[in-house]
Amino acid sequence: MKIRILAIAVSALWACSLAASEPAAASEELRAWEQQQWQTRRTMRGYKAFYEAGYVFTLDDNDCFLAESCVPPDCNRLSLTTSQGYQFNNFFYLGAGAGMEVNTYRKSKGEEAGVSVPIFADLRFNILNDKKVLPFVVVRAGGCVGYWRGACINMQAGIRVKLDKKSHALYAALVFDGLVDDNVIDGSSGLGFRIGFEY
Repeated sequence: MKIRILAIAVSALWACSLAASEPAAASEELRAWEQQQWQTRRTMRGYKAFYEAGYVFTLDDNDCFLAESCVPPDCNRLSLTTSQGYQFNNFFYLGAGAGMEVNTYRKSKGEEAGVSVPIFADLRFNILNDKKVLPFVVVRAGGCVGYWRGACINMQAGIRVKLDKKSHALYAALVFDGLVDDNVIDGSSGLGFRIGFEY
Protein backbone atom coordinates (compact mmCIF):
# COMPACT_ATOMS: atom_id res chain seq x y z
CA MET A 1 0.00 0.00 0.00
CA LYS A 2 2.78 2.40 0.91
CA ILE A 3 4.49 1.63 -2.38
CA ARG A 4 1.31 2.46 -4.30
CA ILE A 5 0.88 5.78 -2.49
CA LEU A 6 4.54 6.60 -3.10
CA ALA A 7 4.18 5.68 -6.80
CA ILE A 8 1.06 7.87 -7.13
CA ALA A 9 2.81 10.79 -5.40
CA VAL A 10 5.88 10.47 -7.65
CA SER A 11 3.62 10.27 -10.74
CA ALA A 12 1.69 13.37 -9.63
CA LEU A 13 4.90 15.36 -9.03
CA TRP A 14 6.29 14.26 -12.37
CA ALA A 15 3.06 15.29 -14.16
CA CYS A 16 3.14 18.71 -12.43
CA SER A 17 6.75 19.29 -13.44
CA LEU A 18 5.91 18.43 -17.08
CA ALA A 19 2.93 20.79 -17.04
CA ALA A 20 5.13 23.56 -15.63
CA SER A 21 7.87 22.98 -18.23
CA GLU A 22 5.47 23.06 -21.22
CA PRO A 23 4.44 26.74 -20.74
CA ALA A 24 8.10 27.66 -20.24
CA ALA A 25 9.01 25.95 -23.54
CA ALA A 26 6.06 27.62 -25.29
CA SER A 27 7.10 30.95 -23.81
CA GLU A 28 10.65 30.49 -25.13
CA GLU A 29 9.31 29.63 -28.59
CA LEU A 30 7.08 32.72 -28.52
CA ARG A 31 10.01 34.94 -27.54
CA ALA A 32 12.16 33.47 -30.32
CA TRP A 33 9.35 34.03 -32.85
CA GLU A 34 8.86 37.64 -31.69
CA GLN A 35 12.61 38.28 -31.95
CA GLN A 36 12.63 36.86 -35.49
CA GLN A 37 9.66 39.03 -36.49
CA TRP A 38 11.37 42.11 -35.02
CA GLN A 39 14.56 41.35 -36.98
CA THR A 40 12.65 40.88 -40.27
CA ARG A 41 11.31 44.43 -39.88
CA ARG A 42 14.88 45.78 -39.75
CA THR A 43 16.42 44.18 -42.86
CA MET A 44 16.46 47.55 -44.70
CA ARG A 45 17.84 49.53 -41.76
CA GLY A 46 20.82 51.83 -42.27
CA TYR A 47 22.16 54.69 -44.39
CA LYS A 48 20.33 55.24 -47.69
CA ALA A 49 20.90 57.37 -50.76
CA PHE A 50 18.31 58.09 -53.45
CA TYR A 51 19.21 59.52 -56.89
CA GLU A 52 16.40 60.48 -59.24
CA ALA A 53 15.38 62.31 -62.40
CA GLY A 54 11.92 63.56 -63.24
CA TYR A 55 9.71 65.89 -65.19
CA VAL A 56 6.76 67.96 -63.93
CA PHE A 57 4.04 69.41 -66.17
CA THR A 58 2.47 72.63 -64.91
CA LEU A 59 -1.24 72.74 -64.10
CA ASP A 60 -1.31 76.56 -64.36
CA ASP A 61 -1.61 78.83 -67.40
CA ASN A 62 1.06 81.30 -66.25
CA ASP A 63 -1.50 83.99 -65.45
CA CYS A 64 0.08 85.84 -62.54
CA PHE A 65 -1.98 87.67 -59.97
CA LEU A 66 0.28 90.75 -60.14
CA ALA A 67 1.56 90.87 -63.72
CA GLU A 68 4.17 93.59 -63.09
CA SER A 69 6.01 91.75 -60.28
CA CYS A 70 5.62 88.20 -61.58
CA VAL A 71 8.56 85.87 -62.04
CA PRO A 72 6.72 82.86 -63.47
CA PRO A 73 7.05 79.66 -61.45
CA ASP A 74 4.34 78.19 -63.67
CA CYS A 75 6.70 76.31 -65.99
CA ASN A 76 7.27 72.70 -66.87
CA ARG A 77 10.36 71.55 -64.97
CA LEU A 78 13.07 68.94 -65.48
CA SER A 79 14.60 67.89 -62.14
CA LEU A 80 17.62 65.96 -60.87
CA THR A 81 17.64 65.36 -57.10
CA THR A 82 19.32 63.32 -54.40
CA SER A 83 18.29 62.51 -50.86
CA GLN A 84 20.62 61.12 -48.19
CA GLY A 85 19.42 59.86 -44.84
CA TYR A 86 18.66 56.96 -42.54
CA GLN A 87 16.18 54.08 -42.88
CA PHE A 88 15.01 53.40 -39.31
CA ASN A 89 13.18 50.16 -40.15
CA ASN A 90 11.60 48.58 -43.23
CA PHE A 91 8.85 51.19 -43.26
CA PHE A 92 10.25 54.64 -42.35
CA TYR A 93 13.05 56.73 -43.91
CA LEU A 94 14.05 60.28 -42.95
CA GLY A 95 16.58 62.31 -44.90
CA ALA A 96 17.54 65.61 -46.44
CA GLY A 97 18.11 66.38 -50.06
CA ALA A 98 18.94 68.90 -52.74
CA GLY A 99 18.81 69.01 -56.49
CA MET A 100 18.55 71.05 -59.63
CA GLU A 101 15.37 72.05 -61.45
CA VAL A 102 15.51 73.50 -64.95
CA ASN A 103 12.47 75.46 -66.10
CA THR A 104 11.71 74.58 -69.69
CA TYR A 105 11.43 77.59 -71.97
CA ARG A 106 8.08 78.22 -73.69
CA LYS A 107 8.32 81.63 -75.37
CA SER A 108 4.64 81.56 -76.40
CA LYS A 109 3.70 81.41 -72.71
CA GLY A 110 6.08 84.22 -71.75
CA GLU A 111 8.32 81.93 -69.70
CA GLU A 112 11.99 82.34 -69.06
CA ALA A 113 14.59 79.61 -68.85
CA GLY A 114 16.19 79.30 -65.44
CA VAL A 115 17.76 76.95 -62.91
CA SER A 116 16.63 76.57 -59.29
CA VAL A 117 18.06 74.52 -56.43
CA PRO A 118 15.47 72.84 -54.18
CA ILE A 119 16.56 71.98 -50.62
CA PHE A 120 14.16 69.73 -48.72
CA ALA A 121 13.42 67.31 -45.88
CA ASP A 122 12.43 63.86 -47.17
CA LEU A 123 10.00 61.45 -45.44
CA ARG A 124 9.52 58.08 -47.13
CA PHE A 125 7.03 55.38 -46.06
CA ASN A 126 7.10 51.84 -47.44
CA ILE A 127 3.64 50.27 -47.44
CA LEU A 128 4.76 46.61 -47.12
CA ASN A 129 7.59 44.84 -45.34
CA ASP A 130 10.79 44.07 -47.30
CA LYS A 131 9.36 42.63 -50.57
CA LYS A 132 10.71 42.32 -54.13
CA VAL A 133 8.07 44.81 -55.35
CA LEU A 134 7.13 47.41 -52.77
CA PRO A 135 4.69 50.36 -52.95
CA PHE A 136 5.76 53.57 -51.20
CA VAL A 137 4.78 57.20 -50.59
CA VAL A 138 7.08 60.20 -50.16
CA VAL A 139 6.47 63.66 -48.70
CA ARG A 140 9.07 66.39 -49.21
CA ALA A 141 8.96 69.95 -47.91
CA GLY A 142 11.48 72.74 -48.20
CA GLY A 143 12.42 75.72 -50.30
CA CYS A 144 14.17 76.77 -53.50
CA VAL A 145 16.93 79.23 -54.28
CA GLY A 146 18.16 80.46 -57.64
CA TYR A 147 15.96 81.54 -60.54
CA TRP A 148 12.85 80.56 -58.65
CA ARG A 149 12.71 81.33 -54.90
CA GLY A 150 10.04 80.15 -52.51
CA ALA A 151 8.56 77.26 -50.58
CA CYS A 152 7.77 73.87 -52.08
CA ILE A 153 6.02 70.66 -51.14
CA ASN A 154 6.24 67.46 -53.13
CA MET A 155 4.23 64.24 -52.78
CA GLN A 156 5.00 60.98 -54.56
CA ALA A 157 3.40 57.56 -54.80
CA GLY A 158 5.27 54.79 -56.54
CA ILE A 159 6.65 51.29 -56.84
CA ARG A 160 10.11 50.11 -55.75
CA VAL A 161 11.70 47.01 -57.32
CA LYS A 162 14.53 45.36 -55.37
CA LEU A 163 17.60 44.47 -57.45
CA ASP A 164 19.50 42.31 -54.93
CA LYS A 165 19.51 41.17 -51.30
CA LYS A 166 21.27 44.38 -50.28
CA SER A 167 19.62 47.78 -50.51
CA HIS A 168 19.87 48.41 -54.26
CA ALA A 169 16.57 49.14 -56.00
CA LEU A 170 14.97 50.98 -58.90
CA TYR A 171 11.76 52.92 -58.45
CA ALA A 172 9.21 54.97 -60.39
CA ALA A 173 6.68 57.39 -58.95
CA LEU A 174 3.89 59.78 -59.87
CA VAL A 175 4.51 63.26 -58.45
CA PHE A 176 2.45 66.25 -57.32
CA ASP A 177 4.43 69.49 -56.87
CA GLY A 178 3.18 72.59 -55.09
CA LEU A 179 5.17 75.84 -55.22
CA VAL A 180 4.70 79.25 -53.60
CA ASP A 181 6.86 82.01 -55.09
CA ASP A 182 8.38 84.68 -52.84
CA ASN A 183 7.58 87.38 -55.43
CA VAL A 184 3.87 86.74 -55.91
CA ILE A 185 0.84 86.01 -53.78
CA ASP A 186 -0.14 83.17 -56.12
CA GLY A 187 1.46 79.72 -56.33
CA SER A 188 1.91 76.97 -58.86
CA SER A 189 1.25 73.26 -59.00
CA GLY A 190 2.12 70.43 -61.33
CA LEU A 191 1.91 66.71 -61.99
CA GLY A 192 4.75 64.56 -63.24
CA PHE A 193 6.84 61.45 -62.80
CA ARG A 194 10.19 60.44 -61.31
CA ILE A 195 12.48 57.47 -61.83
CA GLY A 196 15.31 56.73 -59.45
CA PHE A 197 17.96 54.47 -57.99
CA GLU A 198 18.19 53.56 -54.30
CA TYR A 199 21.54 52.70 -52.79
